Amino acid sequence: MPQPSPKKPAAPQRLRLRYLQPLCLALLARHPGSGYELRATLATLPLFADALPDAPGVYRTLQRFEKNGFLRGRQHPPVKGPARREYTLTPSGRAALTNWQSTLLRAQQELVAVIELVGKPKQPAAQPVKQAPPRKARKPDKRTKTAN
Repeated sequence: MPQPSPKKPAAPQRLRLRYLQPLCLALLARHPGSGYELRATLATLPLFADALPDAPGVYRTLQRFEKNGFLRGRQHPPVKGPARREYTLTPSGRAALTNWQSTLLRAQQELVAVIELVGKPKQPAAQPVKQAPPRKARKPDKRTKTAN
């Protein structure tokens, strides 16, 4: 009977989704672009090496950012293919990106601490503290006389 294959942890997918927002803001801060271009650029990043960014997730993120005032979108007539909406970062979007940068720097410090803890080899069991050997009994003091 074949053994069931072990499931991969879900963390990589969640990490990709978690970082989609700051990545979109950061890439659009460099230059305006469409969702299609943004998705193509995201696909080149190591974070998406084993799975392409989810197209509906990218477009939902862009729509939410536009609704929240982080992006300004403008429809471009097609030269070839479907019409594309080009997104530009607004001042509110730059402020959101700055907040993300602070959040990511804090997360980086936390991750470094976790990685160090996970990566440390198991410490050997503590050795019992050696006690000093017992002292020899003292000889009676010659100055003290014993009564007989």
